[in-house]
Amino acid sequence: ALNLKQVLWIKVKCLDDMSLSGLCHSILGQLDEALQRPYTKPAKTIDALITQIERQVRSNFVGLIAIDELQGLMGRRGGGKDLLMTFLLNLIDRSGIPILFCGNEEILPVIRKKLWVSRRAQASGLIEMTGLEPHIWRFFVKGLWWHQWTNVPTRLTDELSDTLYRLSTGII
Repeated sequence: ALNLKQVLWIKVKCLDDMSLSGLCHSILGQLDEALQRPYTKPAKTIDALITQIERQVRSNFVGLIAIDELQGLMGRRGGGKDLLMTFLLNLIDRSGIPILFCGNEEILPVIRKKLWVSRRAQASGLIEMTGLEPHIWRFFVKGLWWHQWTNVPTRLTDELSDTLYRLSTGII
């Protein structure tokens, strides 16, 4: 019998002003954590890191990489937006697995600017979630509120609805 492990998915969260090298290290770290193994020594260059990640995700049959808070990579330290797009393109092309991009509206113009990244993202399905308008949000929350998933029923107030909207930016 073969003793193979499969990692269905990993989630990597980008910190503010995270470098591409830091993102690569996080991907490898999440793989190590999912496989319950000692930390993998990362390669020294971005290209070598991509190759290392590619080998790791293929040999461990990773089904999906979710990159959360993608706008954190847009800062100066990572080499800028163009380097980010090139990195993501290479990672998609070379790893052969789907990547789920999660981020706020700041990242959309960057992705749209490089249509070749957008086309590759759309090949697997691109869902752009935008927040509801405030008047539609109130209608949505009012319809949902009667379910009361809390132990203590609470009355829905305009202040509570507005706070929920502010915290979620209207994304259901």
